[in-house]
Amino acid sequence: MSDRGTQRACARLTAGALEVFAADLLSAIYKRATGALELFAADLLLAIYKRPMTS
Repeated sequence: MSDRGTQRACARLTAGALEVFAADLLSAIYKRATGALELFAADLLLAIYKRPMTS
């Protein structure tokens, strides 16, 4: 393999690693956001359920 081929291979490898990193980052952000929403919904339902009834 020539030096040019090695440079191209390294560039592709780096680009692929960045794509994987970006996908993992987005996945982590999405999981954290959905987890926070689930927790908020559960807390809201618990608060409504525990609320004393006034009549």
